[in-house]
Amino acid sequence: MKLGVGAVPVLLIRTGYVATLPSRVVERYLHELDAFELPFDARGFTMFAA
Repeated sequence: MKLGVGAVPVLLIRTGYVATLPSRVVERYLHELDAFELPFDARGFTMFAA
């Protein structure tokens, strides 16, 4: 079974796990998740869907 990046916020809401996600994904779940800036500079990246 393949899960997309959209499944990660649901996993985070239901568990005590943490993850680094693109801000555009996190913005949809700000009412249920705590969001913090990374404590280091991160390079950008490109996401592709197949």
